[in-house]
Amino acid sequence: MKLSTEKAQRLIDGCCRGDQRACKELYDLFAPKMYAICLRYTSDTHAAEEVLQTGFIKVFESLNRLKDVYALDKFLCGIFVHTAISYYRSMRPVADVDSYVETADDLYADSEKIYSQIDIHIILDAIRQLPERYRSVFNLCQIEGYSFDDAAAELGIQTSSVRSDFFRARAILAQKLQKYREK
Repeated sequence: MKLSTEKAQRLIDGCCRGDQRACKELYDLFAPKMYAICLRYTSDTHAAEEVLQTGFIKVFESLNRLKDVYALDKFLCGIFVHTAISYYRSMRPVADVDSYVETADDLYADSEKIYSQIDIHIILDAIRQLPERYRSVFNLCQIEGYSFDDAAAELGIQTSSVRSDFFRARAILAQKLQKYREK
């Protein structure tokens, strides 16, 4: 989201003062992008909306700590990623997905080719269908650019688990997308 520095500062100042119009404007400007982040980490729209609302509460409570107006977008994204991870932690039970990866090693090799031939919306839908744990790891490492060590610290699990979960997530996605491509 490209905002002029002046407009961003005006919105931040207004939100910090409790100006409801500024809060609504900030929400309206950033909600679509933040909702997309929420959807990447949750399994359904209801959960994504819950994370979105919780995230904006956190934004309005902590906006006064933002020191650099140029970092507004990054600041917001960070809050929503952390809020989504907190949601993930609250939903911690892990599904057994070993059945998904029986032939995944063969499919993994072709995954880049598969991804380039399928519409992005289908890929995002396949990511949303991943079990919670794999989806969170995949989003952090592949989409947000976290290292395995950083993702492990964020999720409160071992680095080896993150690495394993990441590669299983990719294998599951490759398998799902290969099935789609074959249709």
